[in-house]
Amino acid sequence: MISNIERFDRTVVLVLAELYARFPVRKALDARQFMLTDDGQIAEGLSSREEAELDSSDPHFERKQFAFECMHWLVETGYLHGEPKADDGIADAVLTAKGLEVLNATPDSLQETLGERIQAVAKSGLWETGKVLIGQVVGLGVGLVT
Repeated sequence: MISNIERFDRTVVLVLAELYARFPVRKALDARQFMLTDDGQIAEGLSSREEAELDSSDPHFERKQFAFECMHWLVETGYLHGEPKADDGIADAVLTAKGLEVLNATPDSLQETLGERIQAVAKSGLWETGKVLIGQVVGLGVGLVT
């Protein structure tokens, strides 16, 4: 079982990779797209109809809530712009100038931008690398604020 921080890192990698690939096109982000199992694998999302048939204690809802909270954190901290929608997702999500600047940064040790590296991690599942990248993204983002 992975920790909350590991789950957060993986979820944020997936969200940022999705928006970086589509920039500047806005996209509705559904929390079901970014749910992870207890061992950190991408969980199979359910349709709204299938979700309605589940008991409220089903782990699906906890996973969905966690994914939503990760996306909401990205909005609150200024990496994304969008409208949170009742624990379901973010409407009209797009990277902010801060989010784009951080993802376009190329650290001295890399030949690619952080955004390109995050996309590669999201596709390959190299989560240990993703953890390091999210640390760099947040660190650079904090530097933009100060």
